[in-house]
Amino acid sequence: MPPEPAGDPVRRAPSGRGARRPVAAAASALVVFASVALFVGIYSRAQREVSVVVVVRTVGAGTPVTIADVAPAQVALGGSVTAIPYRDLSDVVGRWAAEPLTSGTLLTPSELAGPPRVPTGSAEVGVVLKPGQVPAAGLRTGDRVMVVDAGSGAGVDIAGTAGGGLTGASLPSPTAEGSEVLVPQALVVGTAPPPPSASSGAVEVVSLRVPTAEAAPVGVAAAAGTIVLALVPGGEAAP
Repeated sequence: MPPEPAGDPVRRAPSGRGARRPVAAAASALVVFASVALFVGIYSRAQREVSVVVVVRTVGAGTPVTIADVAPAQVALGGSVTAIPYRDLSDVVGRWAAEPLTSGTLLTPSELAGPPRVPTGSAEVGVVLKPGQVPAAGLRTGDRVMVVDAGSGAGVDIAGTAGGGLTGASLPSPTAEGSEVLVPQALVVGTAPPPPSASSGAVEVVSLRVPTAEAAPVGVAAAAGTIVLALVPGGEAAP
């Protein structure tokens, strides 16, 4: 049997270590990339989080918002979400809820409104006036007037009445049949020229703020055309 040639190396099966190295490297790189992505996600989320106003106590519609009704909260806002930054809290407290505010929800600008146009306990009534029912110089917003239902009673000229502070209107005598002081002091909240559809001879349209309980009598007298307004000195603010 001839001898094996000298120097012929013995062949061995590959161990597999070299094949595992690329796999391990790829796995390590994947872990690094995942860690970086997680860090970026957390960082980006933190960058989007802002302190906003949230409702912590249910508020009814038409009710002013108080400091006890709201609190700050850190939230991450999406592009379509509108909230009120907590730094603007001073613009929230004292505003009125335009709709019911539910505890645990974000407060949005659309849920807030200004104070009601008419304070609680008051009503606004429009009156179309003719000469003799209003002072000759007319009225302006902020004036205080006595509202009288002249009815069928005879009127007396009160222009220049001493100490009365009443000017330029015809006020029924206190004893005149059918006359009645409806509101001792009402607030004029608006004036305007009469519209074309107003009754003949109308010179001015006035909006009066009166106590709610007197709104119906004033409205009835206004519709009947028996209202007389007498300008009185300003005093305590009307309701």
